[in-house]
Amino acid sequence: MNPDRLFDSLCEALARTPDRGEGIPPGLRPACVLVPLHPRGSDVDFVFVQRSERLPHHAGQIAFPGGSRDEGEDDLSCALREAREEVNLEPERVRVLGAIEPCLTPSGFHIRPFVGRLLVDPGALRPDPGEIARVFTLPLGELAAPGVYRVANRPDGRPLEAFVCQGEVIWGATARILRRVLELATGEAPRPEGPFPWGQIRI
Repeated sequence: MNPDRLFDSLCEALARTPDRGEGIPPGLRPACVLVPLHPRGSDVDFVFVQRSERLPHHAGQIAFPGGSRDEGEDDLSCALREAREEVNLEPERVRVLGAIEPCLTPSGFHIRPFVGRLLVDPGALRPDPGEIARVFTLPLGELAAPGVYRVANRPDGRPLEAFVCQGEVIWGATARILRRVLELATGEAPRPEGPFPWGQIRI
């Protein structure tokens, strides 16, 4: 894998991605996230956070930096502000490559994900302990490998997407966003293993 070539291909794919902001059901709370990517050797790392157990929404879950949009704030400003507040990432230390389609959640949010290339090593990021328990990375090559992307059956019959990699379980909206970015970056959608019983995803 050539990281520079991958970033070029990803930029082109993001430019072709339709906005699809219309038709979002009323009453959903707007939120935005930043999907940070960083080249490492011949691979590219995704940067994730684990949310604090003390948060009122999605406590303890693995996510991308982000949060609710403030009144009068545009989507990109929200994503960059949240990244600065959560992991001390200054806006000038990330090059925004584009955005993917909004992601709707059962908890009542519609999330706008922005993809960005970090211009600083992920090790320099400093999580806010009130919001973020830790910051970690996973390589694109491993996330796109067979058997990592899984689908489980919820007790109510709805499917749940998840990535299980290096002992980390990424599920829900974050997994759906990750799947879409992997598809745009590699030109191929991850093929799911499963369906697995609900308990085997180990949430």
